[in-house]
Amino acid sequence: MPAGDETLLASTRESLERVQGFEVESLVREKELGAQLAFTGIVEPALRLIGLLDRIPSSTLDDMPNEQLQALQNRADTIHNIFTQVAGFTTAQSDPKGVRDSLINQIVAQYQPCFNELHPLIAYSHYRAADFQSLEREARETRQRIEKSFADGEARMGAALNDIQQVLAAARTAAAEVGVSQQAIHFQDAADDHKTDSDRWQKRTVWTSGVLFAVAVFFLFARNLGLDADNVPEAIQLAVAKVLVFATVSYAVYLCARNFLAHKHNAIVNKHRQNALLTYTTLAEAAHSRADQDVVLTYAAACTFGPQPTGYTKDGGEGFMPPNSVIGLVKDAAEGKE
Repeated sequence: MPAGDETLLASTRESLERVQGFEVESLVREKELGAQLAFTGIVEPALRLIGLLDRIPSSTLDDMPNEQLQALQNRADTIHNIFTQVAGFTTAQSDPKGVRDSLINQIVAQYQPCFNELHPLIAYSHYRAADFQSLEREARETRQRIEKSFADGEARMGAALNDIQQVLAAARTAAAEVGVSQQAIHFQDAADDHKTDSDRWQKRTVWTSGVLFAVAVFFLFARNLGLDADNVPEAIQLAVAKVLVFATVSYAVYLCARNFLAHKHNAIVNKHRQNALLTYTTLAEAAHSRADQDVVLTYAAACTFGPQPTGYTKDGGEGFMPPNSVIGLVKDAAEGKE
């Protein structure tokens, strides 16, 4: 489109919108002119003219050629000029009533030529506004956009649901692990306590062993302790005293060593129970059947809660059931044996 056409289009749109947005009530001016000269009779014909121009939306001007644009602009400017004359009307003239009536008649007379000239443009504007093919095309495009948006939303919902399920599974696993960890802490505390006690008794064992070594060296070099070895009663008394002292120190060494070994043994056992409890979940998930899971559970329970040697009693103390026996019982139960 040439540059002149763009200028004409812009000026025509400005003239049309200026008339369409004009406030007709401002033309009455009854307070200024009085009831005798007020433009009361101009309201209805002016509204009819503006209503006629309102039927041509400014958006349809883009499709109009220059001839129709020029005609529409001239008609809008003519109407606006009459409105301007009415707005500038004063009583300081020879025949104000006749001038007022002339302006009203001009507005009334504008309707017929305006209708004759603009009705094709009005019809075209209505057709363009009711372009069913365009509406159908826009409806199809809108439907496609909605379907695409729905499909994208459904895909996002599926992905979000999958993420939620993964998070839920991870949360359940974490909760189970936390629950197991909370129970395993008891065995960890017991293992730490026994380790502390074993370190303490180890030091005592070293000390008592040193005392025993010192007593042995002392007895080796101080044989008679100022007593007469030829005197049999004194010799017996010395021998008994040495035996008692040596036996007492030896028993102290034995007792310290036994306590050290017992606490060391219990620290290892409780650490083993802690590891068995922490690894139970992994082993249970690796089982493929309920029966295998029961075997793992029973085995883990036997390792965790089964009686263990304390270090003071013989190995395999009372009530202790070896893991092989536990597995055999579970297999028998699974096979329906009594």
